[in-house]
Amino acid sequence: MRKGSWRAGATLAIALLSILVLGPTGIANAGAVSPAQPSAGWFEIVNVNSGKCLDVRTETGLYSNGAHIQQYSCGDAAGQKWWVWDVGNGYYKISNEASGKCLNVVGGWVGWGVPIEQWDCSQATTSATWKIIRVADFPTPVYEFVTQTGGLCLDVPNASTANEVRLQTWGCNGTVAQQFTFR
Repeated sequence: MRKGSWRAGATLAIALLSILVLGPTGIANAGAVSPAQPSAGWFEIVNVNSGKCLDVRTETGLYSNGAHIQQYSCGDAAGQKWWVWDVGNGYYKISNEASGKCLNVVGGWVGWGVPIEQWDCSQATTSATWKIIRVADFPTPVYEFVTQTGGLCLDVPNASTANEVRLQTWGCNGTVAQQFTFR
């Protein structure tokens, strides 16, 4: 076999193996990745698509119940730091460093397009309880946040990359609008 055709054959074999293992998108099959949470500590939660952080909108009251949760350019601010704590049965609450309040679905409503707010963790019911599912591992672990009530995903509307876009719940669809990393 000539040297050039051996390299071409090896390259083709590697490419085909990559598609079989990673799939045509180059991302590992989500079903093969087990659910997990990051280690303990304060984290920024960053949308994969926009590169922006979950942020408590200060204009709606950084320390207030009902303050809007938006995406905003990451700035190492306490309003952008979150603690994930295990409440059992595979569910977690996510509290903000500045306010101590939890990521919550407005009014406990179940539906597509329901806004996300912060609310007292002690008063929050299942509307502030999330399943955190690892959906990819490359280049860093990527997660979806799924509500306990309704099974809907935390979502950046229309996969926007703009600042001050309020987060919402939406049917889980595997898009980058619903994928987040911890940093």
